[in-house]
Amino acid sequence: MRVPTVRSLTVKSQFVRVPTVRSLTVKSQFVRVPTVRSLTVKSQFVRVPTVQSLTVKSQFVRVPTVQNLTVKSQFVRVPTVQSLTVKSQLVRVPTVQSLTVKSQFVRVPTVYFFRTKNSGSFLLGNQFQIRLNSNLSVNVGTHTLKPSEFSDLNLSSIVFKKG
Repeated sequence: MRVPTVRSLTVKSQFVRVPTVRSLTVKSQFVRVPTVRSLTVKSQFVRVPTVQSLTVKSQFVRVPTVQNLTVKSQFVRVPTVQSLTVKSQLVRVPTVQSLTVKSQFVRVPTVYFFRTKNSGSFLLGNQFQIRLNSNLSVNVGTHTLKPSEFSDLNLSSIVFKKG
């Protein structure tokens, strides 16, 4: 897989009533370039999970698997991303380069969980949970992070913006 599999996947809609993407899966021995360059959802209302499962299974991931995952919505009533999982023997660079949520109201956890090879004191094995609270703090495992502590996750960028 020498070129990007998905360069841009975009949904622009006033109402998204059912899951837009039920499953996006890449299985490859070698992924030499970003598999997903941009995954964007712009909607006034997201009533059900927009992305139910985004999965990459690869022996080698040489470059970022997901370069940019962005959700822009006035209301997010249910989890926007239920599962973002990377299974790889070697992750040479950050798996998620940028994860951004821009929303006026987040009623439930936006990101249920995702896995990363990055090391850190908040890891539970190679899996930890991130939940977005009403005060925009983040639960990582049993520890609650404030926005000023996001850098401790050893990810390139995690940004939560209200409004």
